[in-house]
This record gives sequence, C-alpha cells and structure tokens, in this order.
Amino acid sequence: MNQVSKIIVVNCTDLLSIELQKEIPDIIVMGITKGTEDLNLECIKSIKKQNQRIKIIIHAENYNQNYVKTLFYSGVNAVLNRNECSSFEIKEVIEYLSTGNHYLSDGIKDQIIKEIIYPNNDVSFSNKIEKKDLELIRLIALGKTSQEIADDLQITQHIVTAKKRKLCKKFEAKNSPHLVHKAISNGLINTYNNF
Repeated sequence: MNQVSKIIVVNCTDLLSIELQKEIPDIIVMGITKGTEDLNLECIKSIKKQNQRIKIIIHAENYNQNYVKTLFYSGVNAVLNRNECSSFEIKEVIEYLSTGNHYLSDGIKDQIIKEIIYPNNDVSFSNKIEKKDLELIRLIALGKTSQEIADDLQITQHIVTAKKRKLCKKFEAKNSPHLVHKAISNGLINTYNNF
C-alpha cells in the first residue's frame, strides 16, 4: 500500500471553509445528506479543479444509478453506502484506491443492478412491503383461491379477503392481478422457478 499522508472526513459545507491550498489531503471522505446532492457535486468539481490527485470517497444513504454515474463523472473515486459501511471497508477502499482503481460498495452495486433489471421499480412499494404480505401476493400469483391461501397461511378466508383489499389500497392497485403485477415489476417476486 502506498503511504497516505493525510485524510480528512467532512461534509460539503465544512469543506467549503477548508482551504485546500494550505494543507492538501490525499483523500477526502465526504458524507452526502439528502437534499444537498447538487451542492456536493459542485464541491467535488471544485476539489478536482484545484487538485486532480486528491481521492474522493463519498458515503451517503440513498443512491440511484444516474446519481452514482454523475458522482464518478465529477471525479469521485469511491462510493460507499453509509448504512453498510464499516471502518474495515474504508481501510480496504483506501488501499484499493492507492492502486489507481475506482470502488463501488456491494450494496450500491446490488441496488444499481436492480434498477437496471427492474427499471420501473417503485422504491416506495419495495420499502413498504412486509414479508407476510409478500407471501400472500406470491400465493395470489400462483393462482391460488382465497380459501387455498387461507389454508396455506392458517388464517380464515375472510382475513385473506381483507388483507387483499388492504394491500390493494396500500399499494394503489386496482385489484389482485394488478397487485401481483406491481410486485413482479418491482422485483419482489419473480416469474421463474415457480415464484
């Protein structure tokens, strides 16, 4: 590993007050908070304009394919998911960057792959669904009747009907087939391997 002499950890507003000409860090670890994406891009461009050799590691909570692409185009060297990032991973990333490569954390890679495979993904749908609701939708997708679903889940047929109605309302589906369609198009259930 190359010797790293200085690393600073900041958010963009703090970075604006640091004069990079006085103390030039090797690596800047920058946190991005929701709503500051444009400001952060300007900071990144400003840093790279002052000194192309500075490596920039971004960690934030939410990402989408286009924003990650924009970060890399702006000069970022690594993008990490704040919710999944450990100090061990940061150390690995710093070492990896010293070889001249770029880095994207596994969680973000997975999210981007889902965006590519399921371009109509409704994030709010995916985040709101519970495992037991997903099981009910999976059984609907398999063509089971309300009574068969009730038997499988060991609940009454009345509860199955009420849950279907509640799920349709919650996810703005017109009916059960529409609910299944939304689940499939969001990658929550698949159409192969018998679900």
